[in-house]
Amino acid sequence: QSSHLVRSDASGHVSSWQISNVGLPLSSKITDIAIDRNSPESNRNLYCIVSGAIYKSTDDGFSWVRVGQIDGLSFVEVDPYDSNFVYAGGSQGFFRSIDEGITWEDTSHPEMKEPTNMADFYRHTYRGVSSIHPSLVDEGHIFVTAFGPGKGLYKSDDHGVSWTKLHTGDHIRSVLESEVRQEYLFLGSSFL
Repeated sequence: QSSHLVRSDASGHVSSWQISNVGLPLSSKITDIAIDRNSPESNRNLYCIVSGAIYKSTDDGFSWVRVGQIDGLSFVEVDPYDSNFVYAGGSQGFFRSIDEGITWEDTSHPEMKEPTNMADFYRHTYRGVSSIHPSLVDEGHIFVTAFGPGKGLYKSDDHGVSWTKLHTGDHIRSVLESEVRQEYLFLGSSFL
């Protein structure tokens, strides 16, 4: 059975949902979707991860094309300050695009990747990037969590070129930065 990407043009009203997956492969795994907040409101750019690959829509999600030849991904985010920067991650590590998804480069911290691990990101046996959070406060800053032994929380202040490890934790799944109190970070974990 395959999954579908659906969209609503009426704030999610029950009868407003329609299938919106032209160009997407039949898949049982659509793991993430991100919006380019800087794209025109009348015609938003979107990115999604389908079966580990990145797809982009330039028409509010009506049609999709694959961008980049990377597999093993689970997460995607668009930089809130500069739409040229798009970030993606999974068991293969952390990748960034500086041209709205046309080309991609691996800029992972070495601990972020487990290329031989193909478990789904929601399973306890998964290893690799588990969340990507571009800062809404500081331009160019990104927080990334990686799940697995010796992994943890990483921060970049140069759009993902270099990384500093902030915290070690084997089971970190998510990170959130407070927009009000910048010094506050929150981590979500599967275990203590």
